[in-house]
Amino acid sequence: MSRPTLSLARRLLGTTLALALGWVSLAQAQRSLRLMRVDSARTVLEMARKGESNALEIADAIASAREAWQQDPEEPESAEVLGELLLFRLSEEARPADVAEAARAFEAWQRAHPVSARARARTAHLQLYFGDRARGEELLAEALTLAPHERPLWSWAAEEAFTRALTTGNPSWKERAVERWAEVNRGAGDRVAESLAQLALLDDSPDFLRRATPDSYAGSLALGEQLWDLGHLEAAAQALEDAVKREPWRPRASFSLGCVRLEQGSRSRAAEALWHALEVERRDRRRLVARVLGACFDRQAFDLQLDIVERIAQRWPAFPDIDLLRARARLDAGDPQVARSILRQRSDRWSNPEAAFLLATAERRLGELESARQITSRALEAAPRDARLEALRRELEQ
Repeated sequence: MSRPTLSLARRLLGTTLALALGWVSLAQAQRSLRLMRVDSARTVLEMARKGESNALEIADAIASAREAWQQDPEEPESAEVLGELLLFRLSEEARPADVAEAARAFEAWQRAHPVSARARARTAHLQLYFGDRARGEELLAEALTLAPHERPLWSWAAEEAFTRALTTGNPSWKERAVERWAEVNRGAGDRVAESLAQLALLDDSPDFLRRATPDSYAGSLALGEQLWDLGHLEAAAQALEDAVKREPWRPRASFSLGCVRLEQGSRSRAAEALWHALEVERRDRRRLVARVLGACFDRQAFDLQLDIVERIAQRWPAFPDIDLLRARARLDAGDPQVARSILRQRSDRWSNPEAAFLLATAERRLGELESARQITSRALEAAPRDARLEALRRELEQ
């Protein structure tokens, strides 16, 4: 006997004894037995959703909920639990009889709660995935009308509209998708980026995506980064500039704006945005510096990379390993002479793998191959497993 079934049996025995002793009336006993069956079935449902119930326990729970509902067909709780159990089983195994019975149970639930958005939404779920899709769409629309501010429901409705638009190509579904996502995003901005990425699969035009974008920092940021990803650089820059204006103390929008301006070839405007991001960063400036310099390097903006590093040295003289950053930037900009001069001032240039690698690279570019070999060999004594030094040593030996 399963755990929920055993628990129900014990409670049934207690109620039977109470009835026999005359402590409760027959009507009270029947009601108590029905509620026990519903509670037991609900427990199994909760366990099933966690993956903790097997098929036999679910079947027993369905039988208990069914019996409770048959005792009082107008009682909504047993109808709800029965419908949910049948819907759960349908997700595991297609059974036409379960669809029909679940529909009847959910209809009884709706009759008892005519203004319940949840009752309509669950019935819509049943019909959309296992029954009459057209009826499911009607019920979903009714649920949305009853719950205009229920974000989880609107999110599910938006996902459903998106799926329909993607699979059918019907323009009306595309309109429903963008309208529903706009409603979701209007309440909060935590799913804006996800929704715009989804909608871009239907239509990647800036005007279309703006329709689902809330009038907020989060909205402008998400729109700008999505448009950047899609290659709409000027529209992306406009959205990101709006985000910076709204909340100038946040570095992310400024960083993204700087990257967009770099891709547009506007070095001066990129420098302004990237520097602003560094100025307002408070939590992890070192990490952001690495991202900024990486963005410049990836786009071969070596002059801008050098300019930013020199500004960092002036603005924050104690910035960690600023001399290594300066040396690397000089090497990237094609100035190994200055890079070597900077690195020779470090007392740990032999023991620090990064300093040694950069110094050896500078010597190599200046044609001082023997010096580069000596630096590399000495550094490998202190860091024998450094992959970059080992690769450089092999190259110098060829």
